[in-house]
Amino acid sequence: NFLQSQIIWDETMAETVANYIKKNPDRKVIVLAGGGHIRFRYGIPNRVERRTGLRGLTILLDDQMRKGIADYIVYTAHIQGEQEKRLGVVVRETGKGLLIEKVGKGTVAERGGLKEGDIILSFDGKKIKSVSDLKVHLFFSDKKANLKILRKNQTKDIQIEF
Repeated sequence: NFLQSQIIWDETMAETVANYIKKNPDRKVIVLAGGGHIRFRYGIPNRVERRTGLRGLTILLDDQMRKGIADYIVYTAHIQGEQEKRLGVVVRETGKGLLIEKVGKGTVAERGGLKEGDIILSFDGKKIKSVSDLKVHLFFSDKKANLKILRKNQTKDIQIEF
């Protein structure tokens, strides 16, 4: 029943778009949908046009260039990079930093001397309040990083190497 499900999905999305256009004729609509819903105008675009008489533009990302596949194809740059850097810890947000609940064996954290119970306060001089903060700083870090931690009510500087 895949085909029937896909048709119902496309019809529902097209109906929603068409109703919005009819109620708001002075506005533009941007629909973000997967390529399977817009390639060759088969899914949403033709169904919206059937309901409204309006022909919208279709834009695909990184698809094969084939006649009629879309009005535009945007090709994104390929980014080459290293494998994601990881400390190798399980952490919990505390409000004042990240509490290390577990240090993995053989990890960057273990080699750097991090221990369970430590609280990561900063990464290369930037405060760490959340897991997101840590991930961002890991992503942009070099081969080495300096962590400020709180261990048994004393701050300590630790250098880690990836």
